[in-house]
Parts: sequence; C-alpha cells; structure tokens
Amino acid sequence: MHNLPPHDLENEQRSLACMFLDKDALFKGLQALTPDDWYRPAHRTIFAAIAALANRDEPVDLATLS
Repeated sequence: MHNLPPHDLENEQRSLACMFLDKDALFKGLQALTPDDWYRPAHRTIFAAIAALANRDEPVDLATLS
C-alpha cells in the first residue's frame, strides 16, 4: 500500500475553474494557495501559470493561459 497525501482531484479541478470564472475566487486562491498545494502536477503547472498572468496584470482566461 502506498502512503499518498490527502487529495481530492475533483476539488482541485473545481478550484481552478472558479479562478477562471470569478475574480474574487482568483484573488482568494492566489492569496491562500501556492503551486505546492496541488496534488496533481498538471494542476500545479496551471496554478503557477494563472499566478504568473495575474502578477503581470494580464487577463486570466483560457486564451491567455494557452
């Protein structure tokens, strides 16, 4: 048996989606979370990209994230 840290992949997906859809959620997420808080590596990468866009005052949406 592997000892995995607690994680909820669906909750991670919902959190990232909320940051795309709601500026308040974006700012709260950026204040409360870091890339290391995500279990799935892809989610860490997406969050880091979201944070980089926000830090440059660029829109956080699928077009700019791509």
